[in-house]
Amino acid sequence: MAAGELEDQIIWVYGVLLEAGAITECQVHGYLFSELDDDAFEQAKKIARKNPWIGLSPDEAVAAVEDAFYDLGYECQGCAKNEAE
Repeated sequence: MAAGELEDQIIWVYGVLLEAGAITECQVHGYLFSELDDDAFEQAKKIARKNPWIGLSPDEAVAAVEDAFYDLGYECQGCAKNEAE
């Protein structure tokens, strides 16, 4: 997969998670983080399964969404850094 295609797929994955409300973007720092909402996460997986990224099977699309979700933290990295200082 070419670099541009991978970037587009990553944008798609985060778009699915944002659309479902499973993640949010910090309005101050722009970092994405989990909303800790199981229903929204399940909705994101349903969206991915129903409308997978080009070239991905439904199962691969769900796995990509799960991987991205689990890679995110539960708070904004910028806010957490400021609190620590």
